[in-house]
Amino acid sequence: MMDRYNVSKLLEVFACREIARLHPVSDMRVTLNFLNPGLCHSELQRDVPSFLRPLVNIFMLLARTTEVGARTLVHAALAGPETHGKYLSDNRVRACANLVEGPEGGEVQRRVWGELGGVLEGIRPGILKVLDA
Repeated sequence: MMDRYNVSKLLEVFACREIARLHPVSDMRVTLNFLNPGLCHSELQRDVPSFLRPLVNIFMLLARTTEVGARTLVHAALAGPETHGKYLSDNRVRACANLVEGPEGGEVQRRVWGELGGVLEGIRPGILKVLDA
């Protein structure tokens, strides 16, 4: 499960950055950003195998309250166009990992969006046109 979670977050980063690159804030009616609320008390750990629960419970001692984690969501919702295509964490614009912003990041980002867009179009033809509306 953790691999799927991490991969899904990475795909989200690449997709959001590519959509923002293809559709600058001046062309859109919304600001697109992506965020990290941090480790928060939630139900994400509900599927952890029982033998790992003691370890997870120790980590949860360090977790933020849901209210504190939600502050980043509120910040993202209220942020202006200067955050378009940016990663927000702790109520600030932050740099992404080197894999994302490094020399090969742009190419991987374009490939990920191309493949994801192809899958989405296969499921619902014309779905990506909503970005051009």
